[in-house]
Amino acid sequence: MTLLEMEQRIARLEKEIETIKARLPDHRGLPWWQQTAGMFKGDKAFAEIVRLGREIREADRSKTRKANGKKRRRVEPKRSR
Repeated sequence: MTLLEMEQRIARLEKEIETIKARLPDHRGLPWWQQTAGMFKGDKAFAEIVRLGREIREADRSKTRKANGKKRRRVEPKRSR
């Protein structure tokens, strides 16, 4: 590839990148977590995923407690002096 061909290719790529960037929504200044916060609000499938995940974690905790012979203990909040 000649120098001229590389320069032309780079110019085409830069133009493509410019076009792609123009299509993207402008999120400048927002932290990534604010850009994604709430994206699953009202999504029934995601609510089901969360519910099933919670059930799995609770079942795992119960199995571990039974295997270790421990009961669930209540943790008292720390009191300020």
